[in-house]
Amino acid sequence: MTRQEKAERILLELVADCNFTFEKWFDSKFRDLKFASATEKGTLGEDLLAELFRQLGYDDVETIGNRRGHYDVGLKHNGKHIKFEVKVATQDTSGNFQFNGIRTDTKYSHLFCCGIMPNLMKYRFIPKSWLNNRDGYMMVSMAKNTNSAFKLTRSSRELFIFDNFQSDVEKILRGEL
Repeated sequence: MTRQEKAERILLELVADCNFTFEKWFDSKFRDLKFASATEKGTLGEDLLAELFRQLGYDDVETIGNRRGHYDVGLKHNGKHIKFEVKVATQDTSGNFQFNGIRTDTKYSHLFCCGIMPNLMKYRFIPKSWLNNRDGYMMVSMAKNTNSAFKLTRSSRELFIFDNFQSDVEKILRGEL
C-alpha cells in the first residue's frame, strides 16, 4: 500500500467515526440544494420567485439571468415595476442563514431571501432601504477594505413559511412593504 493509499484509508477511518452536522441533509427533502453551487442556488431562487409570481396570476414577470444585472426578477403590475434581488441560503450549523453577495450599489427595491432547511423552506422580502439603515438589518462586508458585497445573517425565526407570500406581494405592490 502506498503512502497516499494509507493516508486516504486513515482519513476514511476517521470520517467513519465522526458525526457531522451536515448529516441531517443526507435523507432530507432539500438535500440536493445543500450541495448545489452558489450559482445554481441563485438561478433556482430566481426561477422560483418568477414562477411564484406567475402562479399568483401576474403575467408581466421578467428574469434577468445575467449575474451583472441590477436586479434578478422584475414584476410589472398596474404601472409599477418592482425589482427584486434574489438570495438563497441553506441553513448553517448554528441554525442561521448567511445571504451572501448582497449589493447596495445596484437598482432593486426589495431583497428576496429564501432560506432552505433540510425539510422546509422559508422566505422574507426585505426593502432595500432597510439594509444598513434599520436596526437588525446591518450587513457585514464580505471582504476587507471593500464595500461592494455584503452578507446578511437571518435566523429561521425571522423568515416566514409561504402561506403569507401572496399577502406580502400585495403589500409590496401597494407600497406598504
